[in-house]
Amino acid sequence: MKHTCNDIERRHYVLLVLSIIVVIGVTLSITMSLKGNNDDKPHVVLVIADDMGYNDIGYYNQFGDINTPYLDKMAREGMRLDRYYAQSICTPARAALFTGRYPYRYGLQGARPILYGSKEGLPVTEKQLLPQVMKDGGYNTYLVGKWHLGFSKWAFTPVKRGFDYFY
Repeated sequence: MKHTCNDIERRHYVLLVLSIIVVIGVTLSITMSLKGNNDDKPHVVLVIADDMGYNDIGYYNQFGDINTPYLDKMAREGMRLDRYYAQSICTPARAALFTGRYPYRYGLQGARPILYGSKEGLPVTEKQLLPQVMKDGGYNTYLVGKWHLGFSKWAFTPVKRGFDYFY
């Protein structure tokens, strides 16, 4: 299979974004360990990457032309959740992951993400989001990257939905 210039540029961008996320996640895990927080619990780093193909990570890449040593190590030593049925747009994908329910339940299955300035958001009546459950389990929770589940009300924002920190 021959790769085009756009494929290569896209892969470089995806790898750069993933590398940044992994570095931040590892840094936060080390920081938590040094502070003595949650020493008896496993560290959880969840990476969500939009528009990434199955072969865009080294440990899945059948061509051997993508090098992702840190992600490969995390995959070898940790747990891979590779049976997730992804949505094609970031808002329904995040709604499904954080609630554990189909995004149709909230009307968030649309063909566009919830952007800054939109009046929409993941309903505040949904109380048990993944970061809230993790906090109840004694974890510190951090979100670095896109939220796209609502911004127009303070109650929609990540820090009001279970994350201790959002950047």
